[in-house]
Amino acid sequence: MNNVHIFENVGLKCKTENNKIILLKTLVGYNNFQDSQVGSSVPYLIRNVAQNKYEVGVGELGKDGDFYIVREKVISSSNNGDPVELIGVDSEFYIFANEYNFNTAFNNVILKDDSFDVDNVRAIYIVDTSKGSISATLPPAQDNQSLVVDFKTVNNASGQLVIKCSENYTVHTLPGKDKHITLVCTGSKWVPLQDNQKQQSTFSTFSNPSFSAQADPAGATGSLQYKVDATTFGDAKAFFGPNDTILLGGAGIVDNAHIILPTTGVGANNDVIFNKQHASGDFTVHGSASGIALSFSDSGGLGLNVPTGHFAPSGGDVIFYGSGDFNDARKNLFFSYDGRLGINIPSGSRPQTVAHFINVSDCSETLRLENKAVCHPANLTLLHNPPLSTIPANSTIATIAMSSKNSANNEVDYVQLLGRVLDFTNGQTKGEFGLIVNSGNAAIQTIKTNASQTSLNHGTSRLSVSDSSAGIASPEITFSGTSINFVDLASGQSGVVNFGTINTNLITPNTLKLDTLSTNSLLTVNSDKEVVAASTGNAIAIANAPSGRILSTEANGIVTTDISLDDYFRTNRDVIYNSFPKRQAEGCLQQIIFIEPNVLEREFSIGDQIEITDADGTVTYNFVTGISSNNGIITTLNCADLISSSTIPGISVQSITKGFTLTLEKYVDPEITALNDSTFIVLSTQPGQNTIFNGDKANLGFTVYADSLVPALDIRPSGANPARVFTGQYYSYSTQANSAPLTILVDAFGRGTSESAYNTANFNNAAIPRWPGFVTDVGVNGRPSAFGTFDQQGNVAEWIAVNTQQHNTSESRYVAGGNFASTLEQMKAVEALSSMSGASGVGIRLASVFNKQDSDYVSGVLGLNFADITNPLNISSATGLQLYNSSTDTFSNLTFSGLGTVTRQYRMGINEITNRQYVEFLNAIGSGNAGDVLNLFDSRMETSVAGGIEKTSSVICAPRNMLHTYSVKTDYDNKPVNFVNYLSAVRFANWINNGAPTALTVSPDVITESGAYNIALQGGGIYAISKDANAEYYLPDINDWYKAAYFQPGTAVAQSGTSILLNANDVGTLSTKNDIQAAVTIGGNVVVSSGDLNVSGVLAARDLEILNDSGESVIQTANDTEINILGVEQGQNSLRLVNTQNGKLQIGPNPSLTLSGAGALDGSYFTGFSKAKTTIASTGEVKILSQLPVIFSGISTQSLTVNTLSFQDEEGNIRDFFNGPDGGFVYKTGASSSNASDQLKFDAGEIVYTGVEISGLCPLYTDNLNRVRSYKLLKYETDYVELSGMFNPIELQVGPDNTTLSGSFLVHQGSGPMKYVINDFLSAEGLTYQRYSKRLVRVDVFSKQVSFVEPPIEPKIPGIAEGLPQLDDLDSEYSFGDTVAIMHTGNNEIEYVKLAAQARGPFDGPDFLYVGDTPLFGEGAGVEGENTISSFFCPGVKGNELDGGDDVPEFTGIMYSITRSSTLKNGLGYGLFPQDPPAVSGFNCGHDSYAPIENNESAEFTFRPSSQNVISTRPMISTMFNNVGENIDFAIYGRTKFQYNRYNPNIHDASDEKGGRPSGLIPSFMVDANIGNAASGELPSGVFFIDWADAEKTIPTGFNLDQRGKVLVNTETPFVMSSLSKAISVEPSGFPTLDLVADLTVNGYTYSRGLITDHIYLSGIDPNTYIPGAILTTDVTGRVISLQPELPPSVPGPPTLISGSAGNTSVDLDWFAPVENGGKPILNYIVEYSTNNGVTWTAPIDIINPNTGENITGLTNSLNYIFRVRAVNEIGQGQWSEPSAQFTPSSNFPGVVRELNLSRRDVTDPVTGDVVSNTIEATWAVPVEAGASPIAQYIIRYKPFDGLSWITKEPITATSSSSYTFDLTGLLSGPTYLVKVTAQNSYGEGEPSIEQSVGTDPPPTEPEPPPNPNDFGTIEFSGSCSTQITT
Repeated sequence: MNNVHIFENVGLKCKTENNKIILLKTLVGYNNFQDSQVGSSVPYLIRNVAQNKYEVGVGELGKDGDFYIVREKVISSSNNGDPVELIGVDSEFYIFANEYNFNTAFNNVILKDDSFDVDNVRAIYIVDTSKGSISATLPPAQDNQSLVVDFKTVNNASGQLVIKCSENYTVHTLPGKDKHITLVCTGSKWVPLQDNQKQQSTFSTFSNPSFSAQADPAGATGSLQYKVDATTFGDAKAFFGPNDTILLGGAGIVDNAHIILPTTGVGANNDVIFNKQHASGDFTVHGSASGIALSFSDSGGLGLNVPTGHFAPSGGDVIFYGSGDFNDARKNLFFSYDGRLGINIPSGSRPQTVAHFINVSDCSETLRLENKAVCHPANLTLLHNPPLSTIPANSTIATIAMSSKNSANNEVDYVQLLGRVLDFTNGQTKGEFGLIVNSGNAAIQTIKTNASQTSLNHGTSRLSVSDSSAGIASPEITFSGTSINFVDLASGQSGVVNFGTINTNLITPNTLKLDTLSTNSLLTVNSDKEVVAASTGNAIAIANAPSGRILSTEANGIVTTDISLDDYFRTNRDVIYNSFPKRQAEGCLQQIIFIEPNVLEREFSIGDQIEITDADGTVTYNFVTGISSNNGIITTLNCADLISSSTIPGISVQSITKGFTLTLEKYVDPEITALNDSTFIVLSTQPGQNTIFNGDKANLGFTVYADSLVPALDIRPSGANPARVFTGQYYSYSTQANSAPLTILVDAFGRGTSESAYNTANFNNAAIPRWPGFVTDVGVNGRPSAFGTFDQQGNVAEWIAVNTQQHNTSESRYVAGGNFASTLEQMKAVEALSSMSGASGVGIRLASVFNKQDSDYVSGVLGLNFADITNPLNISSATGLQLYNSSTDTFSNLTFSGLGTVTRQYRMGINEITNRQYVEFLNAIGSGNAGDVLNLFDSRMETSVAGGIEKTSSVICAPRNMLHTYSVKTDYDNKPVNFVNYLSAVRFANWINNGAPTALTVSPDVITESGAYNIALQGGGIYAISKDANAEYYLPDINDWYKAAYFQPGTAVAQSGTSILLNANDVGTLSTKNDIQAAVTIGGNVVVSSGDLNVSGVLAARDLEILNDSGESVIQTANDTEINILGVEQGQNSLRLVNTQNGKLQIGPNPSLTLSGAGALDGSYFTGFSKAKTTIASTGEVKILSQLPVIFSGISTQSLTVNTLSFQDEEGNIRDFFNGPDGGFVYKTGASSSNASDQLKFDAGEIVYTGVEISGLCPLYTDNLNRVRSYKLLKYETDYVELSGMFNPIELQVGPDNTTLSGSFLVHQGSGPMKYVINDFLSAEGLTYQRYSKRLVRVDVFSKQVSFVEPPIEPKIPGIAEGLPQLDDLDSEYSFGDTVAIMHTGNNEIEYVKLAAQARGPFDGPDFLYVGDTPLFGEGAGVEGENTISSFFCPGVKGNELDGGDDVPEFTGIMYSITRSSTLKNGLGYGLFPQDPPAVSGFNCGHDSYAPIENNESAEFTFRPSSQNVISTRPMISTMFNNVGENIDFAIYGRTKFQYNRYNPNIHDASDEKGGRPSGLIPSFMVDANIGNAASGELPSGVFFIDWADAEKTIPTGFNLDQRGKVLVNTETPFVMSSLSKAISVEPSGFPTLDLVADLTVNGYTYSRGLITDHIYLSGIDPNTYIPGAILTTDVTGRVISLQPELPPSVPGPPTLISGSAGNTSVDLDWFAPVENGGKPILNYIVEYSTNNGVTWTAPIDIINPNTGENITGLTNSLNYIFRVRAVNEIGQGQWSEPSAQFTPSSNFPGVVRELNLSRRDVTDPVTGDVVSNTIEATWAVPVEAGASPIAQYIIRYKPFDGLSWITKEPITATSSSSYTFDLTGLLSGPTYLVKVTAQNSYGEGEPSIEQSVGTDPPPTEPEPPPNPNDFGTIEFSGSCSTQITT
């Protein structure tokens, strides 16, 4: 760095030449450089505003005639940091300065890129931290008072500037990019200058803010200085005087000064004094207009805005003149010397009154007194204050006159407001207010009011109101209104009104008091129409009222006598009678016409008996034969009998049939409460309305007696007051899920994209690489818990408190929930951490007391919100918790009693505490002079990318103190605070609990050491912590936290069962379950003569008999025996009899039958067994116990146990079946004969063997001569079997440990050793389990080939298919894309593979890219020449130890398809049991690849489990069907009725053509998972693949296979909206139609047929499909779309899905074109790369063609690159794509493949003899560079010209040849193909060759624009025109 100079305000015109900046003419107001400054480093700014160019940098000053600058470093520019070119003379050069002192004299700017000492001059230091952190040392404070220094960092965000003072203390630390600070020296310390101080240039923190000028001061002491020239100061006649004043004149002496101006308000005298020396002359201030703005006259007058020609007033007047017409010189404000105020006083006039306001022309209000003070309302006071000792009563003290002129132009008071004094006495003062109006020449007072009375007077009428009465006096008083209420004045309620005589038509008082009437008198009306007491007996007469009537009122208040005593129950409204009302009508003939349209259809029905009452009360009855109605309202009834021969008006009609209801319920006034806890009974004779007993389910019984003391029916209720109990469940994860959450997807700002919709969480470092900060915004990472809390798993772990006892910080504390780096297992566990160290990934979540009202600061400013956690005393979790030990990476079980149970209601923080909230805490507690003495801030919060807080610290070097401020990093506001220790978390809770104060007036420890928790220092740095009983905000304990995270609340009603007794006194008990009372107890016999008897529970009876239709007994019990028919699982059929003569008897899910009794099982009874063959207990046991012989016509069983067994010959004679001696063991002698041994016998309850070579207590065996011997090494002892010298007799282990064999059976194999067989047995009542048999296969390890092996006949291997499969069999057992299991026969270990016909795939399918695929299995010669069926598989598998080791070339295994699975609920490949590991991992197909890849992103292929169905009755667990999306249809059938409910095989049998669905039934609802030839297309070319078979394998180009399921309702044939065949140019023979199939088909109709609607809405996922106002048309598929209007073109959208591979100094990139091209073709692409993770970008190349790929060369090896791409059309450059993944070029990779050439080769079809061209010959030369290892193989990739992705062929093994030839067969004959080749060594693939194309189709061209719908082209007419007139 060159010498430092101070450049004085330099600015010049400039231009650039090469690397020089030529300086030209000096700018106005600026200086040029000086010769002495040549050679200095100059920080500069050059710019050209017109050209929008600028450049900031540092250069060296030189001179060659003119000054010039040689660039040394460009810091920033409009040319992406490169030098700019400025041509012409309009460009400008300045010394670079920061934003707040630009263009000032302080232009000393110094650039530093290494540690340095700060000079003691005013300067700006620009520090480049590209190389890392830099330190700067300040000069000593005591020597540099008032020195100001600026620092600014640029370039590198990872470096930092550390500023130290001379004592080596750190004053401040600046991050390494775009940060700035100004430091100023007070003479004793360095302090930071705040932003407002920078702008105002005031240093309020200085104790003695004196400055030293850079030139010697001149003049007298205290004089202010001014610049004389560039180097000289002079003194002005202005002085800095005492008491912070400025003195003008007087040589700095106060008494001699002419003007004194105070500056700070500090001192004894703060007066501003002008003309202190009393010199003659006015004080005049002129404004910008004519006249004098301010003028003081010698005589003491003051004038403002004095017009020209006028003078300042004299004699003490003050006049403010208006600014309008100066000629008028209106005096806007006039203060006269005699104390008068005038406004708008005309020129030459003076105020005539004390206040004289004149409004000349303003049409608004004249005077407004406006008060804006909060402490007092607006008021106006008129004070009468005469110098009198008394004020006489009735004296007028104030008047307000409202005056105007009369016709004589005299002033007249029209209205006056008067104020009078009634009493002058202190403490008894009284006043009066009056209103006087002018009437002619008289003044009349109309209103007078005082404290005693208010009166209104007008003529002879008067209204008077006093404190106890109100009076109206007038010759006539009229009350008019719909309601006149007289109420009590005090209460507002009805009061007492005294009247003499009232004459009125209607009076409705609440209380009417008649003083002249005696008590308890009825009222009546006498002949004078007066209301008087009734005569004798208090009787009252109502004219024409019948006897026995009750008075009632109608809606208008009229009293009626319509209700008789028989009509009403006197029950205080506890009984409610309800029937349909009588309806008014007219009758004529046999018809009734209703008068009003209010008769509902439910009031009458055809067949009803009705009652008709005429106007005279005569009643007749009739029957309804017809009804006419309209919109639910009956208009007429037709009757069976004649009503009248003429019209009869005024009849009423009511249905007798409809009856009535009577409701009994205790009455509750609904005006008081809506709650009625009384139950009710409804007695109904009304059809459709049930009779209801105990409608509110109270604890009531119901008893009905007949003629016996035993109730005929007795219904006994459950226990009284059933309790409401809390129930619920615990989820496995805090996202309301039992399935594992997925990792969250985040955007580039660290915000999760799931919001709150999905089962996701931030774990497993999910944010990398999209967001480098690990932690993500709270509340958007996945679904909340059931209570609404977010992120209780993942993001950051949360401290768990001990809230029930005192604990110390020396102890560890639990954190729960895991963090961003946790695995699934760690996320479900807790971890014990030190209380005093803030671990990475640990934050805070607060809990709070229930119903706490948060302050505005807590809920508003902090945004701290809580969720209510209800359901106290909830159930506890049964799963427990695990403790994770990170040091050993192990887990152990933790025991918590009642885990998750909380006895109270409380609140839990919805989110974790964020960085923004914690910064508020830090700035409140940990800032200021005291500093962060509590260590609340962890440095990793700033230095770690997972931390979100920055700390600004300023060290005061002398004395040593520290100032702190805290702020949130960019984009970290809403992310959880990290690195918080337990003690800081407790202190944060105390701060919140104490109101979260921010402006502390007390010591911080008063806030942080008590509140929610009491914290006490115990010594040794250890704190004791105990929770305060009154805490309102606190850390949750383990139960608080666990419940909020995992619990799902619920409620239930606990009550005992209701019992029903029929003819019984006591509740019966079940015979097999004596502890359970029966729901129904019947005291006598039960006969169900017809219909069904349905018992959901246990049926217990002494005798049971079931008869058939003929009265014959079918099932019966006798002699107190029992028939027990018991199911195994809930919901399974226990007994089912179907067609008892020819059907079957099925009992239990695996049929087991027990028949017991004393009688014989013979006779002519139908057993329910099939005549042909009966199977009983195929896997169970049959017991037949009988004292008499049991006769079978035939029996087939695996084992038979009988007491006595005899056989009959054909004649019925009993014969021996076994020959030989009695007791001899039976052995086979022929196909149908047997014999009994004379050496092995059963004698006296023992088996006796009389052979040779035997020994006692030892087992028998056969030797090599097949003779039976004793095995002497095996000896039977009393408690065990001892095998001498081989194993411990106490324990027995067979084979090595193997968890995959858990639950397996040890099965005899027929020969050889016993082997484990996986438990394959399914026991489920009423369900069928079916799966394809497993196949025995030979596995070739090295070729990765599997072939089927014929299993041995003996011994049979359980579960293995017999014989070899046929190719046709395998089509249903295996298919493309299936996950296949290979089981090692040695230990049953299972490995997953996928099959294909070729060694390198494809292993996933089907896919339209897999063209010409061969069958999955092939036939060929195998071992020893036998014909075998084989297939290739991937990934490779090796033999295990029991197969002969991992190097065996082949082994025998058992293979079966996981994907094909079974027809039951559970699928395979989900890890549901040890023998079924998850089939979801990825794999590659290199020959050395034998292990699955956990990271599927790096996998070439992936497994896929079978589809799975789940049937659930558990809340929150869905019932699902086909949740992996396989081709499995779903059908639901409705009720179908057949005669006698028969089973019709032609209708009900399963059909193979229908996928097993019934042959003749139509499903009510069906989802067809896949329509084979359903397709969709937009612009089809109609070209077929040569080997086209069907649409599931290959379809014409331009079409897409429609893989969406179709929904069908009441049909099984989907509706074909359009056949796409018409769009096919060439259709192969036998082509099944490609159809556009409806997504929804209803009863054979969809969309265009059978649609009845008021509106049709057309919509689509493409916003351009339907456009408002556009013309509708149809496309080639028949779909109705909008005719596309021509839209204005725009720039393209962003390209997508950047992929590629790194090579040697290169990266081969591919990407997808933008979805939107802006309406114009893509012309080219622009690619940029970044080597600093996107901070800066470099454009390496413009892609001058629209190809979506490019090989980027010239890169630096071992450097990480990311790329972005933008498309260009003729409108301009589009949006940038998302950045790609990282690529790292390396010299380890091979070089580029050279000289790739392609050509087609003609091939003759062997069948037709036609010459076809479906082979491409590719030749190439090897790369020049092989890389770090030899080239192993070449990879060939191809795709159609417009294809989206490349297809990889199998690799070609490299040889020593320098060129290669390879045929690409099976490609299409039509389209153009692109081909490229890469070389691969052990490090990976190198650069690809230049892409070459071959094909017959021309490259795609831009499609023609759509036709103009209004362009009809040329219209031609043919024929002739003539005019013909016909008369």
